[in-house]
Amino acid sequence: MRNGLSPGERFLKMSTFRHLPSLEERLAECRKGEVGPVTRIFWDLNFEAIMRNAVGISLKNDFVLDVGCGPGSYLIALSKRGRTCYGIDPLRDVSLFEARKRAVEEEVDVFLCQGVGEFLPFESSAFDVVLSMSTLQHVGDQRMTLREIRRVLKDKGLFLVSVPTIKNIGTLFREVETSCYFTMGFDIRSFEEILVDGGFRVLDLKGCGFFPPFTYRFLYVFHRFFGEKLTRKMVELLNIFARVWLSAASSLIALCEKKG
Repeated sequence: MRNGLSPGERFLKMSTFRHLPSLEERLAECRKGEVGPVTRIFWDLNFEAIMRNAVGISLKNDFVLDVGCGPGSYLIALSKRGRTCYGIDPLRDVSLFEARKRAVEEEVDVFLCQGVGEFLPFESSAFDVVLSMSTLQHVGDQRMTLREIRRVLKDKGLFLVSVPTIKNIGTLFREVETSCYFTMGFDIRSFEEILVDGGFRVLDLKGCGFFPPFTYRFLYVFHRFFGEKLTRKMVELLNIFARVWLSAASSLIALCEKKG
């Protein structure tokens, strides 16, 4: 310990990380609110899509790291499938505390630590797979984070990453809250460029979430009259457009390989 401060406290003293306490407060406040049925259905579908990718690119006993692990949903699910899972997140109360609690409840072993993507406390070439789900828009230095992710990946290791697209067909008539973002969203070009610049080869790029203006309102009414199952079918049908029309998707999911 230097100057009486822990590494985590030193991070927070740096200007790059001064947004983290306010981000934790904002997330805590958001999670107190009720999640609407349409949002919940989309989150479930997005989780399932990412899990299919994560399971497909990893093997039993592979070492998997989740950068920005949040409440640990992906780590817990992958641990149940025999992967050795590690997670790192800067937010203690709204992320790591919840992840530890859920891991105990689910009776799985995952290694969790507090930290930031710019300084990963792991040896080089330690992981077969790294995940980073909806995290890059929050970090202070994206290029440094990607360089660190590349460093801890084994040769030819795989990186699965998702980001939101702030400017898409669903935001034409509304403002998107971006005060907790360092990046005002990504488009296809900027996302691919930053990944290549970070030392990755993009193997696959998919979109997820297609919500044209006023669709949410329609789906809420639809859910009220027709219920969960049919509403899910509607969201799944809409999601076909996101997969083929990437610039209209609300989020992008990229599968990347570490370049030599």
